Amino acid sequence: MARPRRVLLMITNRSRGRLPARALLERAAGLALGAAAGRRPLLTSLLCVDGREMARLNRRFHATPGMTDVLSFPVGERDEDTGRWLVGEVAVCRPVAEREARRRGLAVEAELLLYAVHGWLHLAGHDDHRPADRRRMRAAERRVLARLGLGGQWERMCPDR
Repeated sequence: MARPRRVLLMITNRSRGRLPARALLERAAGLALGAAAGRRPLLTSLLCVDGREMARLNRRFHATPGMTDVLSFPVGERDEDTGRWLVGEVAVCRPVAEREARRRGLAVEAELLLYAVHGWLHLAGHDDHRPADRRRMRAAERRVLARLGLGGQWERMCPDR
């Protein structure tokens, strides 16, 4: 896994509830995006939404009805305000995270962190459509979460599906 990068992270929480700590999200973004866009300073954003907004985003950008856990929107251009390379944006869905966290016996914030890492890995070039790609992406998720100090928790957070 590449070295963590310093990433400028813009966070918008449009849901009712807490997010993981900013420092943890910034480190997670830096680890997940470590190999993205060469050596340029990076910018990304995280948007936490309710189910209605996620369903709207999913329908608009993927022509798929209903909620999903995470969506990634690659941008790949220089941000005029910061001068950093805008890798892209990640949207996570609180209601899906709440449901899955209950099912797995995790805190909602841990589930949201997993979704954010998954989204940033997509922005870094990972894919999970074919089984072999999915295994590589799950392994990358586990490495990021382990480097964040979550220990054995990542086994439950990143099951091989």
